[in-house]
Amino acid sequence: MSFKLENYVSEYPVSDKTDSYGHYLKIDKVLFEGRSKYQNMKVIHNGKFGNVLILDGFFQVSEFDEHLYHEPLVQTSMFSHPNPKRVLIIGGGDGGALEEVLKHSTVERAVMVELDAGVVEISKKYFRSVCGDAFDDARTELVIADGRKYVENTAEKFDVVIIDLTDPFGPSKMLYTKEFYTAVSNAMTKDGIVALHTESPLFTPKVFNTIIKTLKSVFRYVNIHVGFVNTYGVVWSFGNASNSIDIKEINRQELEKRETDRGVKDLRYYPPKLYPDIFGLTNQVKSILEEDAAVSTDKNPLEIKLRAEKS
Repeated sequence: MSFKLENYVSEYPVSDKTDSYGHYLKIDKVLFEGRSKYQNMKVIHNGKFGNVLILDGFFQVSEFDEHLYHEPLVQTSMFSHPNPKRVLIIGGGDGGALEEVLKHSTVERAVMVELDAGVVEISKKYFRSVCGDAFDDARTELVIADGRKYVENTAEKFDVVIIDLTDPFGPSKMLYTKEFYTAVSNAMTKDGIVALHTESPLFTPKVFNTIIKTLKSVFRYVNIHVGFVNTYGVVWSFGNASNSIDIKEINRQELEKRETDRGVKDLRYYPPKLYPDIFGLTNQVKSILEEDAAVSTDKNPLEIKLRAEKS
């Protein structure tokens, strides 16, 4: 079957920018195209994926499978904490992580710190199926600011911290360092837990390994789980880190009880009672983590070499 390439948008999750691999989505309609203060923004509509947000040429979220990213990112850590009242979200301008956090009745305050106000406004208009009414919830405080500066300067302690960032390049690379993770740890309560995406172990194994090594240099417990995200076209990974909570040791019945007691509904990913099981790793992923990798630091930050071919 042939197609006109100009009718498609592509993302290249390879570093050599060749034709060795490309992930394509057909553009049925361009809904928005412009530039914020920080990045190029595009919203397209695709017959299968619905509305798709593209930032600097990289697919960020689609209506079709956003739950395959936001639920594993957020819910594993939310259910790990016995009573999450105060939650900090760094990034996550599409509002999907915020919407997942607010499903828990225990949450009294959810602070979302997003650098780019433009992404928030685009998401409110084109991705209501992703963010719902999360931005209008009385428990939400939206702060347009640098996430790292906020973490370093806040005196507040959070039960759960969700880090929902773009890949580690440009300004984002300084939010993948040991110093940043240390600042996050200092902003957490004694039983605090942090969640973040940790890139693709198959397409960017060295980047994945570096992030995990960096987390382990700060936190006592670091657990990883993987899953396929259709919009990205790759196996993706998620990390949970804490100095007091090991999710694999939480009783299944307790996880079910938390789901019921908090009134959490409409979960489309794994039910909480299965969370201890999803942290098992394949031999391939284990072998990646057995390789040496330098810890990312402010002086020598991790910077991913991926670049999208076109947007």
